[in-house]
Amino acid sequence: MSEEKLITDPERQEKVYSDACGLLDSFTYIIRFERKVTVLKNAARKFRKLGDYKDSREKAAFSQKLAEQEEKKGSKASFEKALEKEKSAKVKSDYVDTIEEFKRTSKNEEYKEEGKKHITHCKEQIIKIENKAATKRRLIVLGILAVLAVIFWRTPGCPYVKGMVHQQMGQYRKALVNYEQAGHLPGVTGHKNACYYALAQDALKQGKEKKALKLLKKTVDSDKAEAQEWKLECKLIKETQVGKRVIFGDGRWTIAAKEGNKVLLVYTKVSKKSIYARTQDVTWRDSEVFKWLNTKFAPVKFSEEELNVICEQYTGKKASGTLTQEKVFVLSEQEYLQYRKAVIPSDENYWLRDEPLTKMQASYVSADGDVKKTYVNDTVCHIRPAVWVSLKE
Repeated sequence: MSEEKLITDPERQEKVYSDACGLLDSFTYIIRFERKVTVLKNAARKFRKLGDYKDSREKAAFSQKLAEQEEKKGSKASFEKALEKEKSAKVKSDYVDTIEEFKRTSKNEEYKEEGKKHITHCKEQIIKIENKAATKRRLIVLGILAVLAVIFWRTPGCPYVKGMVHQQMGQYRKALVNYEQAGHLPGVTGHKNACYYALAQDALKQGKEKKALKLLKKTVDSDKAEAQEWKLECKLIKETQVGKRVIFGDGRWTIAAKEGNKVLLVYTKVSKKSIYARTQDVTWRDSEVFKWLNTKFAPVKFSEEELNVICEQYTGKKASGTLTQEKVFVLSEQEYLQYRKAVIPSDENYWLRDEPLTKMQASYVSADGDVKKTYVNDTVCHIRPAVWVSLKE
């Protein structure tokens, strides 16, 4: 070990001593033994620089000894864990994890050479698994080609068969083109779902979460995909700032506000053109807008997972006087004025949900962004849905 320059300045000595003591005290909270060893060796190095200051020499020796003990104990535990993993390994990923575990002990001379032998063995097993899988894939492809190609080559089922071949080979985009050409043959939807799901997983591995979400949205009636959709939607919504657009359900929304674990989403584009009500003197609950949002829009646009996280709101009263409870609504005038800076402007007029001030007129937002009034049975306005979504895990 090279001789280290001693620190003699009293003020600096105390600071270095305090830092070294902090490192020594903190190592018990560290999980990985490699990190423990690094921290203890750093503490020992700092203590050695202090020479005879206080009990620095004793603490330096203690820290160094402790580092050696932790390295020995940790290397042994990792080596034993690696042996267990190697013993139970069956697939490629198991052997990859085992190799990483053996590498953790490579700095310890006691296990270095033995670890290399085990790593070599694991790599050999990976090659065998890959060769076996490649052979299996080739046999599957050849089998499909031999049995089906002649039968279906000139029939409507030909694209379907091509799609299956491409799917087995992992060429999912080519398979999707074939399945589109196959039309509505039985089984096509399931194969398309599998392809979209596989492409989504590839996108996730590359860190392309938005792309993965769009691919998952293309699946049809897939419980596995829907569950993953919401997790991705939730993560992306949490990471996106107010005023920016996100995907939720079957559409794009603008984040209008965030309040704790809840977020207010407003449809980026207006939806259906509609009258507010067919007759005069109606409440929001009895309006055509309310009915369409909660009986036509919501069941089609959202999966079961998404409907479960949409918060129910009490936005008004029925004609009978009881409170209105709903999941999807349009903004009130007060909400629009509060969140208008975050809401992307629309080129179309759209309704607000305030109870009509007169029997004949209701409020709406005009294309220039102003709040105005028009007759409840006027057809100049669209519907712009909004939802409060809970982001709790």
